[in-house]
Amino acid sequence: MFDAATMSLILDYIYHDCSFRLRYRVTSKTNNQAFISYELSVGGKTVSVRKDSLVATMLRNRLVSDAARLALKSISNVPWTAEDPKCALQHCRYDGKTGKWIPRYAARDEAYIVETMWWHNGATTWMDYARSVPQETVEAHIEYMSNRNEGESFYVVCCMACGEELQKALRTVHIDREQNFSIILGVDRIIFPGEEHDIILIE
Repeated sequence: MFDAATMSLILDYIYHDCSFRLRYRVTSKTNNQAFISYELSVGGKTVSVRKDSLVATMLRNRLVSDAARLALKSISNVPWTAEDPKCALQHCRYDGKTGKWIPRYAARDEAYIVETMWWHNGATTWMDYARSVPQETVEAHIEYMSNRNEGESFYVVCCMACGEELQKALRTVHIDREQNFSIILGVDRIIFPGEEHDIILIE
């Protein structure tokens, strides 16, 4: 089995390469010409024959299938629960556990506090993540979203970096069909300076 760093590199290559090939297959004039093997004269008209179109389709389907099979190895099949808050990224580089709260919405003058928390470690701007105020539990958020979006799958990760990796895996798995899933950040309770006393009174 690959270690976390190797699996991440493989997954990154598969996602970007597979996505590129599928887009290129559809849009590239040069690529289309590569599948035109010869021309025939039919009724006085010249017709281009794509003799390799079936082969191309089979190879494309095999590419998607192989990519999806490997990407699935990155997705945990253990359902998230508050009792066992497992990160949905199988090769999580951290302790493999998530927090039990979704991130708290922060006003502009408090945003820097959230942005310096360890789980705010993404390399891209992927995470348009769910936030709430007051801070909501992951369990309550999933229940609410499930009632709104029937059939949607939910995956909980411990940090933005894991979320980015999981998103690539899920998009690869769902590359040929509707992508009906949501990735949720599970973090610890967020208490801003000056609120400690209020939190104690509430709890």
